[in-house]
This record gives sequence, C-alpha cells and structure tokens, in this order.
Amino acid sequence: KRICFSNPTGEIKEIEAFLFHFGREVSSKEAISELEANGLRPAVWQELVALGNQYPDQALRHHVVALDHQLDPAQEDSYYACVIARNGERRFTFGTGLFDTLWDAECRFLALRADGTGY
Repeated sequence: KRICFSNPTGEIKEIEAFLFHFGREVSSKEAISELEANGLRPAVWQELVALGNQYPDQALRHHVVALDHQLDPAQEDSYYACVIARNGERRFTFGTGLFDTLWDAECRFLALRADGTGY
C-alpha cells in the first residue's frame, strides 16, 4: 500500500507501507526481528493513523499493529499502537506490553522500509 504521510519536517510524502502477517502467534520481539530480517522497520502510530484514514477497509478486516521502533531495553517494554477491528467498527488504542507478549495469529503488523526508501 502507498500512504500519504507528513514527515517530521511537515512535508507530505507518499510512502510504501507493508502489512506483514505471520499467520501464528508472535511476540513483539519476534515480530520486530522478522521485520528487520526483511529490511523493514515497525511503523509508528502516526503512520498507522495515516493507513487507517486512507484504507479504512484494512482496519475493519484485521487488527493492525504498529510496534514503535523506539524500545526501552532496560524495561523490556514495547510500545505499540493498534487499530482493533471488532463488530464492523474500528478502535484505535495505545499500550505498552512486555517484549515477549504474544500477538494473536490474526494480527497484521504495519511496516516500512528500514533504509528509508519509499519516502
């Protein structure tokens, strides 16, 4: 998917985003490792909001997670934003969780190219 997103300088850019699906339960740590192995980085919440606004059908079909790429190794917590699809509606939520918390097999993880290409 290509989404329009305002970068940190306020410039509006079109970026290439990927919905990564593991098809099994996966921890935040495993998900991040797998994304990185594929040259991707987890999306941040602003990118998830952009996807939800431009492709609301994705958020109505699946739980879509943005695992913040800024982690606190001392706390071993992951920070995440999630669009939850439930009963034909979507809900946006933030949270923190243990680094090894398992995500449901139905979750999709929003990711972008780690090298910045696609911006």
